[in-house]
Amino acid sequence: MPDNLIKLLKSYEFLNSALHEHGARMTEHESSSIESRKADLFLDIVRHQSREPRITVAQARFLLANFLTCDQPDEAKALREACDRHLMRLEKQVREISRRTPPRDHMNFELFDSMSDRVTVLDRDYRYIFTNRANADFHSERQADFIGRPNWQVTSQRYFETVTKPLVDACLAGQSRFLITPHPNRPSSIFSATFDAMRSTKGTITGVIAVSRDVSALDLPASAIVPLP
Repeated sequence: MPDNLIKLLKSYEFLNSALHEHGARMTEHESSSIESRKADLFLDIVRHQSREPRITVAQARFLLANFLTCDQPDEAKALREACDRHLMRLEKQVREISRRTPPRDHMNFELFDSMSDRVTVLDRDYRYIFTNRANADFHSERQADFIGRPNWQVTSQRYFETVTKPLVDACLAGQSRFLITPHPNRPSSIFSATFDAMRSTKGTITGVIAVSRDVSALDLPASAIVPLP
């Protein structure tokens, strides 16, 4: 889940707890100020947009916890419990879908595990189909944990929107791209990265292959390096 949404949820919970525990000792101005801030946070949370199903589930849970109230608490409690059961099933389905490996056509991606360069394969929705052992080690994660995850969860929403997405979109349109840049998770190192379209046996572009190599030891002019956003 993106850090900005987590911060919003935590801020709302903090203010809610402050009112619950100390509201009786607050001045009218203090409690009014907190209520106003809570209202702003509430709108920020429910208006937050994402293509990630898990974020939608988190927003739905937030609404259940903070919005479903009425003059009949027993009915409200029953409604929350029923909705929560549905959300639990939805979360399970999302996890199962996100971990399914899409058909790999004729390619044997495991061959990339022998490479020291980092190799990533993304589908047309910017989700990982494969990442090789070098890239998983670079991020200190398991290879299997990448499958189905959107790219922005690994780098950041800002880096994805500014750097990765334009490159992937160009490849999905049949072009190739190359750049030299630091990595947002390793800003002290410089990497070269090539992005190429991945095609099925029928010639259809099904995703993008990105290969990154550490070139920090090379004497590169500053003008050749794309800075972090």
